[in-house]
Amino acid sequence: MIARNWLRCAVLGMLRIQASSIEHEIYCEDAVLDYPQSGERIRGRRKIQESRFLQPNTKRFAVGRILGGGDLWVSEFVLSYDDVPSYSVSIMEFRDGRVAHETQYFVRPIHSVALACPPC
Repeated sequence: MIARNWLRCAVLGMLRIQASSIEHEIYCEDAVLDYPQSGERIRGRRKIQESRFLQPNTKRFAVGRILGGGDLWVSEFVLSYDDVPSYSVSIMEFRDGRVAHETQYFVRPIHSVALACPPC
């Protein structure tokens, strides 16, 4: 189900279809979406869809890994807005087969390993 949803998002992005209802069928009506880096919390499937519709950028997905089981799943992917990549992690908590709570984390690429790992 999660892989199918990411595939839908990727295809819709390639077709330049933004924030379609198909992309949001995976969410419960009362779902919560958190973006910890910006402090945003969006409540409700309709509001989640509206927030994504307002993004003017063209987005593309490249899914790396999907891990989990039962009601908790984690996805690693690269999300590019207007060809600028962000490495991303999505944590999805399910209820009755739909996402009840999702938290997404984003980071820009680091161009030097030396910057990421200071000398010991």
